[in-house]
Amino acid sequence: MKRGNDRATIIALAAAAVSLLLSGAAAPPAQQPADQPKLDTGPMIRPTDDPAKVAAAKQFIMLYHPQTDPKNINKMIDVYMPHAIAAAQKKDPKLDAKKFEQDKRAHFLDNAARTLDNQAHVVSRHFSLQELKDLSAFFGGALGQKLTAESPRITQEIRVAHREEMMPKPGDDRDDSQAPSKPAAPGHK
Repeated sequence: MKRGNDRATIIALAAAAVSLLLSGAAAPPAQQPADQPKLDTGPMIRPTDDPAKVAAAKQFIMLYHPQTDPKNINKMIDVYMPHAIAAAQKKDPKLDAKKFEQDKRAHFLDNAARTLDNQAHVVSRHFSLQELKDLSAFFGGALGQKLTAESPRITQEIRVAHREEMMPKPGDDRDDSQAPSKPAAPGHK
């Protein structure tokens, strides 16, 4: 795979992983330490959620994870849609491409809006309104935007460095599975 494609794939996978982590779908059940309060696993959307905090949380999430912003989702759909239409037309040459695109776009946007709303409700319970405003101010500013832009590259650099550290070094002709066995017990050969 070419380096540019590899990088784009990694960034796309990282974005998907972050989305899954925010939705909780990829997180394994964790043991809570005794000194921490139990996780609140009630419904994501509750009538007791403060609408102002939910709106502030939504703003923060879109700044912290720009791929969740509907305008960016539309851009991703624009890139994806020609490939989806072509694949669907291979299966059904009589496909109404315009209707297919409208239906798919509506489906993706509805799912994204629902996911963002769910996340905003949950996030709103973990921060005060002022904290959410402060987070949005930071991630909307130059330094926060740089952090958001650099995070995928930092993660990629760490992964590559880790992978290189794990690779056998020249002259290291054995791996851990070939470690010397214990010496035989006395009297055994």
